[in-house]
Amino acid sequence: MKKRLLYIMLTFSLVFSGCYGYKDMNKVNFVASGLIDEDESGNVILYSEVFSGDRGNTTQGATSKRIVLEGRGATINQAFYTMQRSSTYPMAYDVMKALIFTERLAKHGLTDHLDTILRNQKPTIKIFAFILEGDPVEFLSTRLQDEQFTGIFLEDMMVMQKDQQEILPIRLNEFYNERIQSGRISLLPTVALCQEPEEKRITTTGAAILKEDKMVGKLDTKELAVYQSMINNIKESNLTIENPEDSGHLISLLILKNKAKQDIEYDGEKVILKMQIDLLTSIMGIEGNTKIMDKEKEIVEAASKEVEKRGKELFYKFQEQNIDLFHIGTDLSRKYPNVHVPNILENAEIELDVQVRIESSQNITDFQR
Repeated sequence: MKKRLLYIMLTFSLVFSGCYGYKDMNKVNFVASGLIDEDESGNVILYSEVFSGDRGNTTQGATSKRIVLEGRGATINQAFYTMQRSSTYPMAYDVMKALIFTERLAKHGLTDHLDTILRNQKPTIKIFAFILEGDPVEFLSTRLQDEQFTGIFLEDMMVMQKDQQEILPIRLNEFYNERIQSGRISLLPTVALCQEPEEKRITTTGAAILKEDKMVGKLDTKELAVYQSMINNIKESNLTIENPEDSGHLISLLILKNKAKQDIEYDGEKVILKMQIDLLTSIMGIEGNTKIMDKEKEIVEAASKEVEKRGKELFYKFQEQNIDLFHIGTDLSRKYPNVHVPNILENAEIELDVQVRIESSQNITDFQR
């Protein structure tokens, strides 16, 4: 950990030698993550998780320490300068890893805060962005055994787990691109603390749905997995279905490849979202009794129906909440620029064509208890 932090700071000093020289490294607080909240009066509360190097003061060489600073003000800038007054050294946001907004702030709206961040040259807009569920003080005060800094932990999680169906890595620049499109719904991953047997851990809990920079809904982890399979945004996931030969038992399928296509049609009365999902799967595990070779057709049919069922449930759930999760309005205006459809979501339907294939890569063709 010490070597990693020293490497980051030394690299920073070499690349940005005009800003910080070698002798200045001990006199700068580097921000690993930033967290933005607001109080009951609407004032901004800004937290910065910082690390500072301390070279040459110990026999072991470089050391680092973690500090969490807080500032309050009517704007982010006021909160920053308030926080800066309680810091020994100036703070550098150049190596920042994560930017976190509280759920309370997201529900009130992020527009003004996003504008301030975008206009500032630091931090880089390629950092990962999150919505926090829970208390920010408790979140930042939780010490993880395997990583000293929350910002680094979150970045590693997004990079290393990016192919998982229940994790949605979103960088700030990607979020900015989504939000500027007319009527576009954008997503940000949600994180929270969970109690493990020996310690509290940080975990992802799904994704927040934002419309015009306000949080209007949420996808839990299961819904996020379904959503990502529908928009072709996963590389590996799993699907569990009921055993067609042994009721009350389950079959687990590993999704090896996922290919999704989306089109929109308007017949003068109804807006129809047409989606085609092709899944290449492999059998991971079987509960109960079954003969795979004899029941492969039934397994494929059951898997196809299950994916179709989950997709339709997700669509109609957010249709009832008037949330255009699948960007129907945007796609409709592109395909039919001269057609005005009132109450688009109310007049929308979904057609799902799901094709499932099973790749047999094992010698085990049946299972009996």
